[in-house]
Amino acid sequence: MFNLKGLLQAMGVSLLLTIIISLVIGMVNSLSITIAVVLMFIASYVSLGVLSPKWNRATPYFASFIGAITLSLINFWFASRFMGVEILTNPEAVNKSLVFSTLTSLITTYIVLQIQRKRNESVDA
Repeated sequence: MFNLKGLLQAMGVSLLLTIIISLVIGMVNSLSITIAVVLMFIASYVSLGVLSPKWNRATPYFASFIGAITLSLINFWFASRFMGVEILTNPEAVNKSLVFSTLTSLITTYIVLQIQRKRNESVDA
């Protein structure tokens, strides 16, 4: 059974981690913008991929997918509304962003589940 509370918890922690990392990157102020964006992207979607199986044990892949899509849409909305970036005018960039975010999150979820499965097999043996 899908756990909406678990999805919201994973997304909340992921957003909080992204905010903390962006504040640290902003205070350091020595990285290029590209590196800063990549670091925030990795922190956001990898943390979502790690936390989705933890709080959604029955449907980790679905939670990871929905969480990644939702975070991407929040990012699009934030960029459009507060930063004035018209990202929705370039459908190729939107598609690329959605694919990269969901793939990153789903691959991370797969790796985490494989690690958990190996641990459970070694404990049972």
